[in-house]
Amino acid sequence: MIAWVAEHWKGEDWGANGSQRYMRALDDRGWQARMLGMQKMVALGEESVPVLTTALEAENGEMQIFAAQTFGHLASAAPTGALTDVLKNSPHTAARLYAADALGMRGGEQFNALFEAESKTQKDRDVKKHLGYALERAGAAVQPEVVTALTTWDGTTINSAEIGKPAPDFELEALNGGRIRLSQFRGKSAVVLVFIYGDT
Repeated sequence: MIAWVAEHWKGEDWGANGSQRYMRALDDRGWQARMLGMQKMVALGEESVPVLTTALEAENGEMQIFAAQTFGHLASAAPTGALTDVLKNSPHTAARLYAADALGMRGGEQFNALFEAESKTQKDRDVKKHLGYALERAGAAVQPEVVTALTTWDGTTINSAEIGKPAPDFELEALNGGRIRLSQFRGKSAVVLVFIYGDT
């Protein structure tokens, strides 16, 4: 699975024009490989830990990112030593911030001193933000419902939204606790879907 992700998700495919660090071209499909790969690795549970740990310890930034992000959903099975090393020493910014996420999602407050210390030494503002997010968790581990939602998600729907075509209908929970469907607004008003920065 790691090899398949590596083949289909290549960092050099990222677009230029100044948005290279975070934005991919509109026709990019690499994110789909990462999502499907993550789902399968998390579904494998502890069986995936050795392979992901090897990817985390590799020098390949794309694989470090994938492994660190995936370990966030494996919680207590995540290798704290390897994640701490990535957080402190990886030259890849995204790998460091996902390592912070994964350690925070593991649960417990044993890493708070590490997060506070790294907040003072890390130079990248995005890594600092993710260290802040980890501290804000206040020791709360990733919820089992989040992991279940990832492992039971129907990956065949990943291509359901296409540029230039009407968005497929979906339903989300509203801030007030109710439910909202996209179709409620069709033909009535514009809808802007915002994914809160932070990726967690």
